Amino acid sequence: RNCYNVNVTGGTKYLIKTSFVYGNYDGLNLVPDFDLHIGPNLWITVNAKDSINELIHLSRSNSLQVCLVKTGTSIPMINTLELRPLKDEIYNTESGSLKYLY
Repeated sequence: RNCYNVNVTGGTKYLIKTSFVYGNYDGLNLVPDFDLHIGPNLWITVNAKDSINELIHLSRSNSLQVCLVKTGTSIPMINTLELRPLKDEIYNTESGSLKYLY
C-alpha cells in the first residue's frame, strides 16, 4: 500500500481524476492489476492497459489519501493524479462521493 497524502480544504468537493497508461516500461509486458483507495475505502480496481477514472469527493478533513494497493504480481503505477476544487452548488449528493461511469 503506497499513498499520496494531499492537502485539501475540509468541507470542499473535489473532482479527483486519475490516469494509467502502461507502456511495458519494465519489460515484463504485465498489465497492472491493483486497487485504488480513497483513504481506507476502495474506489476502483485498475486492470487495464489504459484507464481514466473520475470521482467527485467531499473532503471531510484537511488531508486526503489516494492509495495504490498491490493485489497481485504486477507493480501498481499511476501516470496522473488531479484534484480540482468544485463550487458547492455543483453535483449535490445526499451523502458520499459520485463515481463517473462510462
